[in-house]
Amino acid sequence: MGAEQRHDPAPHGAAPSPLSVFLVDDHAPYRQCLKGLLAAETGLRIVGEAGDASQAVAEAERCAPAPLADVVLLDVAMPGMNGVALARRLCQLAPASRLLALSMHDDASVVNAMLRSGAAGYLVKSDPLSEMLLAVRTVASGRRYLSAALDPGLRQRLLARESGRNGGPPSAA
Repeated sequence: MGAEQRHDPAPHGAAPSPLSVFLVDDHAPYRQCLKGLLAAETGLRIVGEAGDASQAVAEAERCAPAPLADVVLLDVAMPGMNGVALARRLCQLAPASRLLALSMHDDASVVNAMLRSGAAGYLVKSDPLSEMLLAVRTVASGRRYLSAALDPGLRQRLLARESGRNGGPPSAA
């Protein structure tokens, strides 16, 4: 499935167009389930999906210079190109797309690597759907999001580092 138009702000007084979401995950059943859950949400529109990094890169190249989507939900651990390398590549091809890392891993090295590679947020696959929806909307608005399931000390350090970089309080749940 190809990527469609990205989110555009609505004219004054009109309802905003849905946020566009592109899914990248090598586990087809998980990706299909996630696609169904997110597509059922008001204000979100699934515009494409990829089962591996090469498919995601091909879609981003096809769309360039336009964004792949408002938010790209990106699995961290995939065969071939890993999530860190893929995030870097997608940031080059589709810099206006916000990347939201999605992983079973919650250790500091993986989280740090994804954030350094350009991800705007990090979710753990065990997070509830309500948190995923909040994360998608948060990163789409240009703010950082870190899963509540991450170690509190790690979250605090990452948020403090983000606050110091931006000169103000960070935005994360």
